[in-house]
Amino acid sequence: MLSIAPKLAFISNEESSTTLNLFGDRLPDASHEESTTTALRSALTCQLTLTKYNLTVHGGLSFIRSTSTLCHVPSNLRRLIQTTVDTVDTVGTVVEPLDVTVDLTLHGRVFSTNSLHYVLHMSAPNVTSIFPTTGSTAGGSWIRVNGYHFIDSHHTSCKFGDSKVSTEGRYLSSNAMLCRTPASEVVGSVVSVEISFNEGYSYTNSRILFHYVSGAVILSALPSSGPVAGGTNISVHVENIPTNEKMSTMYCRFSSSMDYDMLFTNNEESFMTPVTAATSTVLGSDNASQSDHLFCRSPPIESVMLLSSRGKSVNVDLVVVANGMEPQVISVNSFLFMYYGQPELFSVDPVSAPLSGGSIITLNGKGFSVLGS
Repeated sequence: MLSIAPKLAFISNEESSTTLNLFGDRLPDASHEESTTTALRSALTCQLTLTKYNLTVHGGLSFIRSTSTLCHVPSNLRRLIQTTVDTVDTVGTVVEPLDVTVDLTLHGRVFSTNSLHYVLHMSAPNVTSIFPTTGSTAGGSWIRVNGYHFIDSHHTSCKFGDSKVSTEGRYLSSNAMLCRTPASEVVGSVVSVEISFNEGYSYTNSRILFHYVSGAVILSALPSSGPVAGGTNISVHVENIPTNEKMSTMYCRFSSSMDYDMLFTNNEESFMTPVTAATSTVLGSDNASQSDHLFCRSPPIESVMLLSSRGKSVNVDLVVVANGMEPQVISVNSFLFMYYGQPELFSVDPVSAPLSGGSIITLNGKGFSVLGS
């Protein structure tokens, strides 16, 4: 036997079978129907040996041609390992991957002239969330994929929907990785995002959904809160801004239509502040993905019911205004910005401390809890 694929496999929590591709020379050919060949095929199995647990199991074979055959790993392999090891609790949390030796056997005896090896992980990867959940139909942007049991592999890839073509994936940690989105011809299409660590031989089946859109996507906005007096500079990262939109006509629109107690200084439920600066950041070495870094300033707001210790939120989206027309929304999502009343400081204790620092100072007042830790 010459090679095996995949060289990396996982044991699912469910009892599902894994198939290994074995490549070599002079393997039984499915197209040959001679009686001796048929008898040989029926007596052959693939033998899997886990030396660490002193465990040997056998799987069935599917013959393709003289250079290729399939080995079907028993679906109950996890249960077999659990009943073999001395401490059952260690199974499923094994840090070190297992080395599995693969041989061909004839009537229970090793028949192949050499052995092949692959790496087995006791826990299968799973995707729990992605960010952002929307992106341009042009593709080429990066999304963050969160989950668990991710592997630092040189053969990481991503799949969006039923596409037969995988996209680039980048490992970050055992709980996070990046996936590059492919292009889509359908605006509004929703596809699942799955990942693979073994050259696409097996993908997750987590069914976390990604939505293709045609407008700008707001990726982040910081800070997420500011005083009612306004004047907070907000840094907004945006992707897929339409190329025909000029920054001079773009605004951040603050809307409080869901809270009738809150009005802006123009006595309206919304207020637009211009984008004051813009820079572009290219993501990826091939310049396929670009995000714009925008800045806008929060307007002052009035509220009779606003408490300094709680705060109230407004929605912020991106709009353009051209030739005196009504604002046109260009972002497919928005972000929340929280207004809080001005905190009041009553006293400081102690009022002096050593130059070396390290002293704990207590501030007494009200309205301190709105920003959290």
